[in-house]
Amino acid sequence: MNEPWKSALYVIETLEEKGYQAFVVGGAVRDLLLCRNPLDIDVATSASLEEVTSTFPKAKVVGKEKLQSATISLGGITIDVASFADGTLEEDLKRRDFTVNAMAMDKNGRVIDPWGGQRDLCTRQIKFTASPEKRVTEDPARIVRAARLSASLPKFTLADETKNVCIAHRDLLKKVPPERIGKEVLKALNSETSLFIKILDGLNVLKSTMAPLYNLKSISQDPIKHPEGDTFTHSLLCLEHMEGLTQDPIMKATALFHDLGKGVGPSGHEKKGAKMARELFKTWAWPQKLANEVCSLIEWHDLPFTLPETKTVAKLILERGTKWIDKLFLLGYADTLAGSGDLPRYTRNRSETIRFIFNLRHGVPLRGKDLIELFPSLDEKKIGEILGDLAGKIASEGLKNRKDLLRWIEDRYHHQGKGC
Repeated sequence: MNEPWKSALYVIETLEEKGYQAFVVGGAVRDLLLCRNPLDIDVATSASLEEVTSTFPKAKVVGKEKLQSATISLGGITIDVASFADGTLEEDLKRRDFTVNAMAMDKNGRVIDPWGGQRDLCTRQIKFTASPEKRVTEDPARIVRAARLSASLPKFTLADETKNVCIAHRDLLKKVPPERIGKEVLKALNSETSLFIKILDGLNVLKSTMAPLYNLKSISQDPIKHPEGDTFTHSLLCLEHMEGLTQDPIMKATALFHDLGKGVGPSGHEKKGAKMARELFKTWAWPQKLANEVCSLIEWHDLPFTLPETKTVAKLILERGTKWIDKLFLLGYADTLAGSGDLPRYTRNRSETIRFIFNLRHGVPLRGKDLIELFPSLDEKKIGEILGDLAGKIASEGLKNRKDLLRWIEDRYHHQGKGC
């Protein structure tokens, strides 16, 4: 038994010693039955939060008033503990969304399964508990959650009744706060994301959940460069190729949204797309760090094909690092495979960029203060320009001897030197 489960059992046994009921509930039970490692473990108990925090003094209460829980950290493992909804385990499980998420397990491994979750695990179907219509109308975000759950479990599909009720009530998604949609999309980046998008599309809810992506369906492309079809088809195919290369959520998000800018015109679509993505991620309340990196990759995603002047590439290598450059070319590779599949230009540019990286591995041995000593009359803008040219020179020719670099600068900018 792994450490998270040992920690969960310790919490359950401790609460039971105090006279309370306690069970592992929800997705952790589902994942254990599917031989999957759960991302987190939730415990439901008859104890109030005050009684939980009294039993575990270091526990922290989190969440909004009606949805509060206590997080307990044990040796690096976090267990989330919540009181039974409406006072009993039976009522708690009634309020859960899907049958496969509405199971509980006691400390002896006995499964409590009032809605047939084990049966639906066997048939690999996603079903709502109780009345599907009630489950969707009380929280329309469950339409998106159903798609995410189906995409995250191996070979699972939406049951017909689930699919039908989601389609019938899809207009309710317009009332769902965008940050809740964004939370589900973010979680879907840790599943088979391309399948998640396809399920949303099949439910006809892509427009109401990801309008900028949906709008790419109407954007045609050059049939020679993009025999696969419209820009939406290309974006989805790019994502599928990326999933074959890495499961990094940043790269999957970048692949999916890299061509958003084509929705407002092909010219300068990289920068337009980065701006659109930033606005979308802001409404979704995505983590700033993740949003920044995805948007920066979108902004420069044409570099592997066009390779701008050497000093521009050198500046990006020095400022953003080689890992960022590698991600950019990984995106370029998936982008190419999703289009013409013609790799020679990409490969040449990748080879050239690797050479730049090797030549710049020691950085630039001169700083602004060195240039000020050499050229006292230079302003900051000109110093920045010279340093950029210098980085380009090092990247292309591998110069690293300080004297040679200073001589090159003097030869190139001698008219601005001392005494001239």
